[in-house]
Amino acid sequence: MRAFQDNNGSQVLIGTAEMTVNVQQRRFTIDPLDAILCGIEQANLRVLNAEDNTPLEVNNDFDFKLVWTTSGAHALFNGNSTSETVVNENGIVLRNIDDEVENATQQVRVGIWLRPKNNPNDIPFREAGFEFVDVYISNNNNIEFEVDAAKYIAFTAAEAGGTRIVMGGGFLVPRNDRAVEYKAEIIEYFFDSQRREGLSGQIFTWTNQSQGGSVDVARFVDNTFVIGLNAASVNTIGNQYPERQRQFNGVSGRAKITITLDK
Repeated sequence: MRAFQDNNGSQVLIGTAEMTVNVQQRRFTIDPLDAILCGIEQANLRVLNAEDNTPLEVNNDFDFKLVWTTSGAHALFNGNSTSETVVNENGIVLRNIDDEVENATQQVRVGIWLRPKNNPNDIPFREAGFEFVDVYISNNNNIEFEVDAAKYIAFTAAEAGGTRIVMGGGFLVPRNDRAVEYKAEIIEYFFDSQRREGLSGQIFTWTNQSQGGSVDVARFVDNTFVIGLNAASVNTIGNQYPERQRQFNGVSGRAKITITLDK
């Protein structure tokens, strides 16, 4: 995500953010990918399995531990701490404590640790991955930033011994309760390493109450809209599944987002 500030009619870049994944065996993401705090507001963050956007949950094989850390410059976990460690609980509240800064970003890190259940040898938790995400903090009435293209999951259902998945590529935009209008302008979008020229410059607008066309409420990501640019339906035991996974995991691109807030 790239954040901008208006300066006498020109856009000044004030910060950038990239989510970095470094995992073994499993891949995770933080939900939401781009969170915005305006004034005294809070964001509810959680960890998702990247393959199907389902929340990390306790299962019959593993316990998990999440170690959340942040600087605390503008926002704190639960409004009072810079670090929280939880076991078999997925979710943390990051609360803005700064209602004066005009624009700022603050990074959040989560380490994901796993250990087997029914652990007679007292095997310790081992780190399975970690994620970074930047939270954008603004006390302006108009927010502008850039988001990177991402894979999303629109539908899942058990089918014929596998799982039917509708996966798509596009842009995820965080919802804000104070927003009166959202505007997204596609800068560029690549699918299967090919630039989709016809999409560059396209503009989408919507509100909290009304979406349509390519814009919808994200199915498996809380408080988020999705701008869907292409999609495919596959079964996880089908021959096409690995190729579709490769294609949609590799989507890339950028879009400029403008959110107008109620004064």
